[in-house]
Amino acid sequence: MILRHKSLRFRIADAYLLKEFFFSFCIAFIFFFFIFFVNQLLLLAEEVLSKRVGVTKVLLLILYSLPAILAFTFPFSALLGTVMAIGRFSSDNEITAFRALGVSHLRLFFPVMLLGLILSGISFFSNDVLLPRGTVQFGRLYRDILYSNPALELEPYAVRRYKDTVLVTGAISDREISDLVILDHDEDQNERMLSAKRAYLEQDEKENGVISLRLEEVFGHTAKKREGDFDYFTADTMEYNILLSSFTYSINNLTPREMSTAALYGEIQTMEAKKKEDQNKKRFDRTLQLYKIEFYKKLAIPLGCFTFMFFAFPAGLLPKRSGRWVGFVLGLFAAAFYWMLLIVGQTLGVRFQVSAALAMWFPNIFIAFIGLLIYLSRSHR
Repeated sequence: MILRHKSLRFRIADAYLLKEFFFSFCIAFIFFFFIFFVNQLLLLAEEVLSKRVGVTKVLLLILYSLPAILAFTFPFSALLGTVMAIGRFSSDNEITAFRALGVSHLRLFFPVMLLGLILSGISFFSNDVLLPRGTVQFGRLYRDILYSNPALELEPYAVRRYKDTVLVTGAISDREISDLVILDHDEDQNERMLSAKRAYLEQDEKENGVISLRLEEVFGHTAKKREGDFDYFTADTMEYNILLSSFTYSINNLTPREMSTAALYGEIQTMEAKKKEDQNKKRFDRTLQLYKIEFYKKLAIPLGCFTFMFFAFPAGLLPKRSGRWVGFVLGLFAAAFYWMLLIVGQTLGVRFQVSAALAMWFPNIFIAFIGLLIYLSRSHR
């Protein structure tokens, strides 16, 4: 009978704790999702909405961007939600009441830890499965939009590289480009420079996938490699065509951040094997280091849902008044600090050749260690 009552107390405590955590987690999730969503919306507004792309396609682009948003929303929401929930219990002296009923801090931490593992799994799935697929669909849709609206890729006062062609643009008004400079190669692979006082963007419906520029007041300069000489010419008008496949070349290839962990690990193994075969290759491979950093980040950030609990639970015990909102501020500070540690870790890994594993795992370890110190300091009181 005593064991039954004790088990019942634990079940009631777990249900009560989970209910409060779920409420706080939802508040934190909405908060972080809104921040990341608005940021993504602003980026799309600058690149897509300003070019009068259809609402349906814009909504699809936003949909395909959601996995990238969720990958960071879950860990930070777990951190913030736990601090808020435990902070509310602490400020209302309910933690003391739990202990009086024989429910220890460690027993209260058990359901929190379990939730952290579940959220880590969800975050990992979003980052490892949904993100690559969403990126592929995003690239396909963006390419279709670009084919129907070539002006989308041309920005004023910008330098853009597309394979072997570099475009330097001045002011852009509607489909008119001022002071356009084009750096490319002619049919003999000689370096060429074209400058036009004005250029007009045209699209030939018969030539799908081609951007046609009508250049006016043109000056051209070609440096011949073999003869060591150069040619130049001037023209009142000139037509210059660019294949849209050159514009979308970068979209067709997933970056390390957008690859699954399995694919990324395989790519790392291939790069390391090539590095061993090439005896003349320098010891530090920047590209390989970037791939390793992204690989460990894909593991560290989702697992942050779990490791954050080791900080969030004892940190939530600190507030004595207005616990939920004090916890909200404390959780925001911890999330911002964790983000800063990630950036510092990436910088150290790329510029100073620090171990990629250490650079990406250190933020999780440090946050959990601070939580352990807080817990030990309270347990000795």
